[in-house]
Amino acid sequence: MNHNDKLREVLHLYRGCEIECEKSWYILKAVIINDENSDDEDVYVLAENEHHGESQFNLEDCKPFLRPLSSITESEEKEWQRTSTPIGEMALESAMQIHWTKRINYYRSIGIDCDGLIESGFAIDKTKL
Repeated sequence: MNHNDKLREVLHLYRGCEIECEKSWYILKAVIINDENSDDEDVYVLAENEHHGESQFNLEDCKPFLRPLSSITESEEKEWQRTSTPIGEMALESAMQIHWTKRINYYRSIGIDCDGLIESGFAIDKTKL
């Protein structure tokens, strides 16, 4: 899978995380897919920083800064436990699926790589900066 395909698939799930675009740091705001005027999809990243404001970049010029799962801190894990909803009376299978979906969404919101982007070279390992 090439750079554009993998990132197009999952990058929007990391909205709010730091991202490098054209050698500058930004906060990821959105991923825009424009397929109106051509056979190919054009994919853009909308990102923002305090010096440049909101800017639009080609997807291939961007890489998110993520952390491996092993870097989750004790305080981040406690925050997850504090904010997660008890399973309650749902059927166990449905409840577990909802639990893990919410947990993965939480991990993504704090910049944890849940999609193998670091290992694939599609993201920068923030712990090694």
